[in-house]
Amino acid sequence: MSDALTLSYLTQRKVIGWLGILLPVLCLLSCLSIEERPDEWYYSLSATYHLSPVLTMMLSCSAIFLMTYQGYDKSDQIINIISGILALGVIFFPCNTVWLDPNSQFGLFQLNPGTSHIIHCICAGLLFFFFSLNILMQFTKGNGATKKLIFRICGWGMIVCLVFFLLAELFKFLPGYFTMIFEAILLILFGIAWLVKGKTFNLD
Repeated sequence: MSDALTLSYLTQRKVIGWLGILLPVLCLLSCLSIEERPDEWYYSLSATYHLSPVLTMMLSCSAIFLMTYQGYDKSDQIINIISGILALGVIFFPCNTVWLDPNSQFGLFQLNPGTSHIIHCICAGLLFFFFSLNILMQFTKGNGATKKLIFRICGWGMIVCLVFFLLAELFKFLPGYFTMIFEAILLILFGIAWLVKGKTFNLD
């Protein structure tokens, strides 16, 4: 692989990593500038879709980068394409919120809030699952012990967060705003893994 092509791969990995880390930060900051915010606007990143264009813009960019990323092999490429499609699904099918009219229609396909919310949650859950799968199965190939350890921490950390979040949703033992916290942790772990993969840090 030529030096120019290697640099292109590393740059793409870094961009994906920074998009993941900055997504929760920019979503929150963009909504803080809105004077009349709904009471539960900060309960999830997905809820900011209805207040700010940041989520749509950054997830769209991430989806494009993921779907065009050339990984180690065919399975790596397939995982990233699926992840990109799921990221678009999160945008195309927005979540429901308490302040929206239950009789309204929104999203690309103008669905009712309940139907759109179900598809949204499925896409979001699968998206984070494929993110963690990619990190654990693909990122650990051909790397040193330090990088492999970081990838395993990020990948398994994401899976633990997903399981804990599902249990919290099922048994309702955490306040609603913890959704935002879980999403931020998942994206930070995702972003760190991609930044390490892009050799942002000198760990060789």
